[in-house]
Amino acid sequence: MIDRLVSYSFTFLLLFFAVVLASEQDQQRIIIALGLAIAIVGLALFLNFLTVDGAGSAIVIGTVSFGLGGWIGAYAILFFFIGTHIVTRILYRKESPDFLEKRYSDRRNGSQVWSNGFLFTALLFIWYFTKMDLWLFVAMGALATSLSDTWASEVGESLSSGNARMITTFKKVPAGTDGGISLQGTLFGFFGAFLFTVGFLFLYGQPLNWTLLLAISIGGFSGCIADSYLGALFQNKCEDSDSRYSLSNNNVNTISTVIGAAVTFGILISTIHGLV
Repeated sequence: MIDRLVSYSFTFLLLFFAVVLASEQDQQRIIIALGLAIAIVGLALFLNFLTVDGAGSAIVIGTVSFGLGGWIGAYAILFFFIGTHIVTRILYRKESPDFLEKRYSDRRNGSQVWSNGFLFTALLFIWYFTKMDLWLFVAMGALATSLSDTWASEVGESLSSGNARMITTFKKVPAGTDGGISLQGTLFGFFGAFLFTVGFLFLYGQPLNWTLLLAISIGGFSGCIADSYLGALFQNKCEDSDSRYSLSNNNVNTISTVIGAAVTFGILISTIHGLV
């Protein structure tokens, strides 16, 4: 229900902007973005990567990403979804009996799509209206968090071979346990955030901007680590968990994107004011 409300809200904002505030050029780009989003998401729905609710949410995010963010916004959201699919495809080959089960169970619904893309989408709106690139960088930090966490989880669950450890106690836990981390997953999570950032900087026209490279990469990876820590505290239902509170996986994902974006923001602001 909440995911539909979020989709309706962003759709209304985009329509209001397109009809009342946008220039003719912006209107044309939004229309093209909508058409491309429908085509790409339609294919993803056909391939069983998304539920119907997930498809609706993805169309809204895709339209905002390209409609307001241009090619940079389109790159970011496509890198996340296509890159994650490629990683999953490599790890769970068709020859594996787990592949079809994994593919079906990983169909993203509306809540899952928004838990990863809500803050990114909201920050794109803020960036577009303020014309301050700071918010574009922070938006990339938020999405880098989702990417880093997803890649770390996929690789850790597939390749850790029982070497996962609880982030709060470092006790051995089964791969895939909420709050569990592994060397393979952690390294690949950082690599994902780094690779995502490198691609963004090339499109942005500043491939050698080390401040942005560090801010977005570290922000994304920090959000990934925060996701594991929050998962251990509020998701894990093992006997070792002393927490009286609980959060869903979607809640944890959303909070972690806020943390990743905040770290990116903090690094950039500190750099601007000469604190680092």
